[in-house]
Amino acid sequence: PIISFFFKQMGAVPMGGIQRGTSTGEEIKKAFVQIETALKSGSNILLYPAGQLYSQNYEVIKGKKAAYELVKNMPENTEILLIRTTGLWGSMWSKAWEWKTPNIIKTLFFSIFILLANILFFVPKRTVRVSIENHTEKLKKQSNIQEFNEYLENYYNIEGKEDLSFKKHFFFLNDTANRNPPKTISGSVEGEN
Repeated sequence: PIISFFFKQMGAVPMGGIQRGTSTGEEIKKAFVQIETALKSGSNILLYPAGQLYSQNYEVIKGKKAAYELVKNMPENTEILLIRTTGLWGSMWSKAWEWKTPNIIKTLFFSIFILLANILFFVPKRTVRVSIENHTEKLKKQSNIQEFNEYLENYYNIEGKEDLSFKKHFFFLNDTANRNPPKTISGSVEGEN
């Protein structure tokens, strides 16, 4: 309920069970209408084409079609900026930490504890890079969903597979020293084979 409140305040559009394949056609149409209306009114939309956290150390979009359908139907003057982040694989907010999607409430409280235990200023740092590039014309030229998704995967994975990096949480204690690389993660490409 708390997260839902903040999502509503930010204008988040619920996509129903698209990830699980349980959305009805009506839910999807309603979400698309809300997004198209927001774009026409000049609002910005942040969309995750894969619809989830990485389940392995690279992005896989496969047959997801929400982003493709939105690009095909977006207003003429809309710009598409692709955002790529690197450096988070192995953080406690990634699936690599517990080999599954992290519990957001538990992780949030642990994050607050980490800040306090490290006296705010001594929190060990992780190098995270964020790249933002305009790909409007290139994405509009993709003629089908396979080309579109392949283009996105190539962009997100341009630096190859991300190295697993467990960083300690406390300046006075290395709580990751005996941490083993993750097992196969549920939902990962490796887990499906």
